[in-house]
Amino acid sequence: MADIDILCAIDAETIMEQHPNGGGSTADSAVYAGNENIYMVVKSGEAISGQAGAELNVRASIGDNVRWREVSLSVNFDYGVVFAAFTTSTQLIQVPPSLIGGVAGSTVYHILTPMPVQTSPPNTPPWSATSKDAPYHFWQSTVMATGSVTYHWVFQIFDDRGNSKGYFKWDPFITISDR
Repeated sequence: MADIDILCAIDAETIMEQHPNGGGSTADSAVYAGNENIYMVVKSGEAISGQAGAELNVRASIGDNVRWREVSLSVNFDYGVVFAAFTTSTQLIQVPPSLIGGVAGSTVYHILTPMPVQTSPPNTPPWSATSKDAPYHFWQSTVMATGSVTYHWVFQIFDDRGNSKGYFKWDPFITISDR
């Protein structure tokens, strides 16, 4: 069994420019985000096609765990994104994905995240780094059977004040075969 990590970088700023009135008001009314605004990345050996695009097709085997992590291109500075719903028409992967970390009841998972340290005088190399405690999460599904799976992620965009800007969606896929 392998873990297949998929980073989903979402260009929330451009999506908001294209949809100035926001997205859908609920996950069920999500607006299509546009493939040009989604960038999905895996390790090169795991991609069949579509690396760094919205239609990433990954290779997986039965028993593998697929792990998705969502982030805006500004790394949640101007706009933040959070997955809100997942659908598929097949049972080739566990549905819905499990939330690992995040805020689960009273438990918040944390990791140490490297952060740059300002030098004195400012912006003078060499720079240094330290680690800060940060909340952490990902979404995980287990591969159950072979075949091709088209699925839909719905995500919610938030502005830098935490206000919801609506729900959006797109539809990548996975090919499940013996590696």
